[in-house]
Amino acid sequence: MRYGYRFQKTTIANNIIEEPVGRKLEILSPVIRLRIKEKKEDGTWGNIEKPQTQLNEAKLTAIILSIRFSLLDLVAAPDGRFLALDDMLISLDMSNRMKVIKYLLDVAVPKYRLYIFTHDRLLFTSFRKYISLNKQLDKWICGGIYMHDRDNSIDFNKCTPYPVFIEEKDAELEAREYYILHDYPACGQRLRKWSEGIFNKLYPDSLLKMKDARTGKTIDTSLNDRINSLNDFCEKESINFEMFKDLKLYKDNILNSVSHYDISSPIYKNEILSILKILAKLEQIANNKLTVDVNRKLGIELTAADGRPVTVCIDIRSKNINIIEYNGNKNISYYTKCIVYKVIDNGIHSDVKPEESYNSIYEAYTQYCNKYGADSTINLLDVLNDHGNLIKNNL
Repeated sequence: MRYGYRFQKTTIANNIIEEPVGRKLEILSPVIRLRIKEKKEDGTWGNIEKPQTQLNEAKLTAIILSIRFSLLDLVAAPDGRFLALDDMLISLDMSNRMKVIKYLLDVAVPKYRLYIFTHDRLLFTSFRKYISLNKQLDKWICGGIYMHDRDNSIDFNKCTPYPVFIEEKDAELEAREYYILHDYPACGQRLRKWSEGIFNKLYPDSLLKMKDARTGKTIDTSLNDRINSLNDFCEKESINFEMFKDLKLYKDNILNSVSHYDISSPIYKNEILSILKILAKLEQIANNKLTVDVNRKLGIELTAADGRPVTVCIDIRSKNINIIEYNGNKNISYYTKCIVYKVIDNGIHSDVKPEESYNSIYEAYTQYCNKYGADSTINLLDVLNDHGNLIKNNL
């Protein structure tokens, strides 16, 4: 950078100095000329060959920041001096962003109080991560200014939006609270954990575990596996799947990106709200699930087509039975495995040889209803006995 002046002659009387040669010298406004050179692969510096293509927005931003930072008084900055920076890194690539972040936090902060404002979540996260790595979070206030969309009342429709600063802390909030605070990336992360917890409560072990084809070991199924199983689960448990059909789409667009902390992925308010509604309905079903302790040996009481009583003796594969409640109806979970080992037909005992194994108690129920002409539409809870007592009496 250099100052350039051009002089012409003037006389003193009217600010113009007469010179013998008759030339006039005029004092012009100073001009700052900026010469930009680029470091080449061999380490030497040279002029930019095509400035019209090379000087894009990112490089211009870098040049402007370099000039601005070069003017900072880092030697004797007085106490109380501050820097307020507003979205100055939007156009920079990540490598240059980190250079600026390190310069500000390592060089400028000791001399200045620093205020950084941005709409860029990635930039905010980068600053906060670097501060955290240097164990300086206790010296900073990190957060966001949001338009608060509710007041202290329960009715979300009766409120006046107003700006509010929300400090971002490491302590986890529920997904609903993050949504209210407009922190959609944090909300998305909580939604993923929430969905995993719901499936853990709702699903039987057969949908939560699988055998690894490579090692032969039993491993947990992934969230993707569990969502893919939801349609079949709902069909077997007589649940309307229609309200949950978009969960797979939202999982791919939202829950996957936040699980890998992909801050640059767009996270939209309406999609977050849709996931919240879906998971709230799914959690209601999961919370209404009952587990009843029973003896393993139970009896299904049937009435044959001619009216004679038939008891199908079964041995379930666990010490309890799960009851799914949906739309006010309670049903024994489809995922109840059993073995039929005996049939009592009008008081006559007959062992079943070989014993018959069923993946679902409903398969056994349907099979023997068809065999004896019994009504298979009766709720299984109304015919399943535990040593003479109906299971439903224990609910």
